[in-house]
Amino acid sequence: MNRSGTIKLKNENYKFKKKIENTYNACLALYYSQNYNRALEKILKLERFLSKNLEFLNLIGSIYLKLEKLKLAKSYFEKAISINENDSKSIINLSSIFFREKNYQAAISLLENGYKLYPNNDSILINYSYSLYENKDIDKVINICEIASQRKIGCKEIYNLLGRIYLERKDFYKAEIILNQAIELDQNYLEALTNLGHVHRIKEEYLLAEKYFKIVLSITDNNPDYYNNLGYICAELEKFDEALKFYKEALKLEPNHIKTNINIGTLYTNLHEIHLAKNHFNLVLDIDPKNLDALRNLAALSEFIGENDKAKYYLKKCLDIVPDFYEVQKGLSFQHFTDKEYDKFRKLWKSRIYINNETK
Repeated sequence: MNRSGTIKLKNENYKFKKKIENTYNACLALYYSQNYNRALEKILKLERFLSKNLEFLNLIGSIYLKLEKLKLAKSYFEKAISINENDSKSIINLSSIFFREKNYQAAISLLENGYKLYPNNDSILINYSYSLYENKDIDKVINICEIASQRKIGCKEIYNLLGRIYLERKDFYKAEIILNQAIELDQNYLEALTNLGHVHRIKEEYLLAEKYFKIVLSITDNNPDYYNNLGYICAELEKFDEALKFYKEALKLEPNHIKTNINIGTLYTNLHEIHLAKNHFNLVLDIDPKNLDALRNLAALSEFIGENDKAKYYLKKCLDIVPDFYEVQKGLSFQHFTDKEYDKFRKLWKSRIYINNETK
């Protein structure tokens, strides 16, 4: 919602008009003070007078959206679009609903028109770019984001998205430049700081990664992903006590956090705390029986301690899920997994202890 939004009424009765406007403005104030239930209670009284007013329809839709009543929110936004398909606020709001529904194609169809009409509107640019990204139209995202960057449109979300794409494409030079542009706009922008930390993590610049992940934790300490990221870096820097501390903090916040359980299990494995390692890997399998990280860690761990039958069991589980797992499929039949084939598998195994390299 735009704080500057005004209600425009055509009514000869000045007092009546003023009463409606005052009530609407009171609803708007309640909305921005996050008193959504009270705002809804007041604004519903205006519906019979303002049922075709775009500002009203977008405000009541936004209130329902904040209250997680998506169907009701969508109905008001759709009505607003039916009145004026070129209204920027209505385009932004309805596309946000489509995005949450993961109906990215519908969002894109709506936002294409909005982008043509309002190419410098940050909210339309953000919604359009992220919808294209989720729809895997990456080249188009890059084109739009680079145009926005050249126009010096000060939109941190666009810089972060472009930086993330370059990170995924392993173009670390561009990723670092673009992510720093996002951080220049907002020094506390958690997503950009985290992505920049991952750039340095993948480049094995662990001290720099540690720096950015610590900045993130200094801003907020209620997200298990952030503790997990720092725990992983400390493990790479062989600061094992610190790594365990950060992993345990993550698990305090979310005991079933998959990546942290994998990472702390891996660390316990390398510290030869076999029982503790097994506990964490098995916890992951209780949550997700087809988790490849847990299965192949247990396979490698079982082989390491000489429990070959268990190792074989876990390897079979891996191959049931991903038959072409690494090079194993070459010339092998997994319907009859013989000892000879198991020996061949062991030779193909790249390392005894699998270390999870994904922390995000």
